[in-house]
Amino acid sequence: MYSIGKNLVKIRENLNLTQDQMADRVGVSRHTLSNLENDHTQIINRHVLHFAEINEVSPEELILGYKPEVTHQTLEQARAQYGMERDALAAEYEDKISALNALVDDLRHQLDAKDQQIADLRDHIKTKDQIITHLRSIIPPEE
Repeated sequence: MYSIGKNLVKIRENLNLTQDQMADRVGVSRHTLSNLENDHTQIINRHVLHFAEINEVSPEELILGYKPEVTHQTLEQARAQYGMERDALAAEYEDKISALNALVDDLRHQLDAKDQQIADLRDHIKTKDQIITHLRSIIPPEE
């Protein structure tokens, strides 16, 4: 596992700088630099570029502890891998969207069926109310 703190120490020592000198160079207190080097404080992403620029190393070297070799072939492989992953994610996304759309359509059909059942029940209730009203009008009340 890599440690940015250990990488900072390595870079500082390669530059033959003390903690005070390095802290002055990057614009932090010696205490802050000590905390960073001992991994007691995490470096904020936006500071990675600043630390790297000031010390003339790449952000990758600061984070990984070594400068990765990047070749045209490496870049092409990375692009191809990225393209395959992007296409796979796009296909997965489309599949999920299709499944969700099918689910929404199914739910709409179920809702329409329930709405029809409610309308039918209302018609039955209305019919029963009409029958009761009619019966009340033709049957005299008991005394």
